[in-house]
Amino acid sequence: MTAHTAAARGLFTQPTTLTHTLPPADANAKVSVTLTRSTNNKTINKMGLDMFLSRVTRETKVYWRKANAIHAYIVGNYAENDDCVPIELDRDSIEELRNRCASVLSDRTLAQELLPTQSGFFFGGTEYDEYYFEMIGETYSQLTELLRDNTWDYLEYQASW
Repeated sequence: MTAHTAAARGLFTQPTTLTHTLPPADANAKVSVTLTRSTNNKTINKMGLDMFLSRVTRETKVYWRKANAIHAYIVGNYAENDDCVPIELDRDSIEELRNRCASVLSDRTLAQELLPTQSGFFFGGTEYDEYYFEMIGETYSQLTELLRDNTWDYLEYQASW
């Protein structure tokens, strides 16, 4: 189990600093990442469900705002709970999400089955309206572009509210 996976599963109860060496293309670079898990792990004071998909370098690759269906899918399939801790996603996981977006865009009746909305405090609306399908379309486009970049093997998903 990697340290990032351990953090995502809540195995660190005290602030912990991890150093992660980047892939061979960046072999000389090191990134120090501080992962904190506590019952009061609020880092952004703005109200709303903010989510990030980024490399360990903390370079944001995709940003969503109140895209609760995307959040529900990722947490439901790749995490044990919804504690706003980093969740590792490999290329296959990103491709599966992109394919679900494509299916929903081609047949809107599949939305509730493939990418259902999730209610929650600050999570935004749960209707399958134009905003929902616009968010799915933007996600599809951004993930398609992301998958063209072969310089990464996994990314970290991070939500905050």
